[in-house]
Amino acid sequence: MDTARETVADAARLARQLVTNQALGTLTTVMADSTVHPAPVPFGTMEYFVDDSRGNLVLLISNLSVSAKNRSVHPTAAVAVRSPTSTAPAMTQPRVTLSGQLEPLTAEDASAERERYLQRHPDAQSWVGWSDFRFYRLQVQAVYYIGGFGGAHYIGSVPLDLYRSQGALISDVQSADK
Repeated sequence: MDTARETVADAARLARQLVTNQALGTLTTVMADSTVHPAPVPFGTMEYFVDDSRGNLVLLISNLSVSAKNRSVHPTAAVAVRSPTSTAPAMTQPRVTLSGQLEPLTAEDASAERERYLQRHPDAQSWVGWSDFRFYRLQVQAVYYIGGFGGAHYIGSVPLDLYRSQGALISDVQSADK
């Protein structure tokens, strides 16, 4: 029986792999409309994303959405990403939550990210040019990784510098696979 335990370094690598390989997550913002809820509460919705070169997430969000309205009052946000559905129970699969500030991209940055976003989400071509849509970047400030159930998996915070450093390693592996 293998008793090896995932380390924080393993968790950083696996978290970056999840973020690099997945394209859909749950964006959570803080509800800004006090007529809906009397106190600030979390609001979550599924959103497409792409990973930038530093492990931040780029999202295309309608300014008409609740998430964008919330962000205008409370820019703090989080995105939860999980492994794709497999035959294994979902709760035994790795998942990561990235927390930080959701910031609108400048026109120059949006132009640079647009092609990569559309490569990952070709169906977004239908709405990417609509005037109410805008690109945002989740500037990741904290990473929390859950490897699955049990003592063999890492569960906890991952140092941001360790998480970010894994991007170059993943790019090297992807280049070698081509």
